[in-house]
Amino acid sequence: MTRDHKTHVLILSDICYDSVRQIDPDHPQRQISLGAELLQRALEDSRRRDDNDIDAVALVGKLVADASRPYAASDLADLQEIIRQLAGNLPLLIAADPSQDALAASVLGTSDNPMANPHRLREAGDRIGSLCESPFPYGRFSPADPDASPEVRHLANDLPGLFDTHVHTELAYCASGVTIEGASERMHLFGLAGMCFTEHAGQLYVSADDFWGARFIFEPQCWTTGPRDRMDDYLRRTDVYRSNNVLVGLETEVDRDGRLILRDEDRARADVLLGAIHWLNVDPDGLTEAQINAAFLRTAEQVLAADVDVMAHPLRYFFRSASALAPETGDTLARMLAETDTVAELNFHKNAPLKPFFAACLDRGVKITFGSDAHSLWGMGLFGCYRDFLRRVAGVDDIFDFLWRPRRRR
Repeated sequence: MTRDHKTHVLILSDICYDSVRQIDPDHPQRQISLGAELLQRALEDSRRRDDNDIDAVALVGKLVADASRPYAASDLADLQEIIRQLAGNLPLLIAADPSQDALAASVLGTSDNPMANPHRLREAGDRIGSLCESPFPYGRFSPADPDASPEVRHLANDLPGLFDTHVHTELAYCASGVTIEGASERMHLFGLAGMCFTEHAGQLYVSADDFWGARFIFEPQCWTTGPRDRMDDYLRRTDVYRSNNVLVGLETEVDRDGRLILRDEDRARADVLLGAIHWLNVDPDGLTEAQINAAFLRTAEQVLAADVDVMAHPLRYFFRSASALAPETGDTLARMLAETDTVAELNFHKNAPLKPFFAACLDRGVKITFGSDAHSLWGMGLFGCYRDFLRRVAGVDDIFDFLWRPRRRR
């Protein structure tokens, strides 16, 4: 993104956070218990979409649900910490509701920043709407422009038939607060038509040490002979939620012998299979960059030969590797996906999707799916940047026909 000359402020209005109560009886439409999560979602959505084109963060209106509660200061401090972690390099502007001015000053302090014009910030906040109420709006605003109206964005999704086809569970070794129940609730809350639970098969078969050390890839007996109680537990827990809208799947890869790391009896119980390359199934030490690109494509060929539905985060291996992605590697992978009728996953989790690769996929008729790869509840269904990215690649606003719609198999 090219930085323009305007100053942009991120406006978060009426967070109304309450860490104790689920419902405000006077305002039942407010999701007060999700205030901290909504703040995190808005900050992350802006980070992905604005490419550092934000100069300050403004908290406007009611920051907590009830400033008279004994824990209100603690709740506000929690919001401050989220901002520090996700946007700590930006000035924090405060234009609190007058009933919360004293609380805000005691916890957050005051600012003499020239952008901190309470009247203009509150006016912008009123136009944007309350973050705590569906469709969960936040906005971007240029306070120096007297004629500017805020750009309003919604955290709830408005695309019809949209699935999140890559959601993890509390059984993942890499889980960070995600739960089966919580993800199911957020599917409805954030306007998704459906979702797929897709836990790492390798993590369900082997210990955390054997997974993170890639032993299950290079010593296949790890997963072929190990206990299966965690896999059974995952399938049992998720099956409670299984429907035409909540599907149960698995994310898996291939071992050194080119076998998909998934037992036949477990494959038969899955609606959706995501193929992934977290590691090459050959030792990359000593290989040249050209050899690593070739090894990546051989690994991808083995994954696709196993008849998976989706290639998860197709090129993320290179974002975590010291090796550079050769331009022809992405083009070759797009061709392989088309030849095997495999879906390409658009995924922003620890990953930056490449426009040329997805353009090559669309040119070849490869379907696209949105996968949040959610390991936390705030990441599930956070698709504003996905929609924007695919529209830019496709060159059209209507992207419905490019998207894959999974179906229940069992």
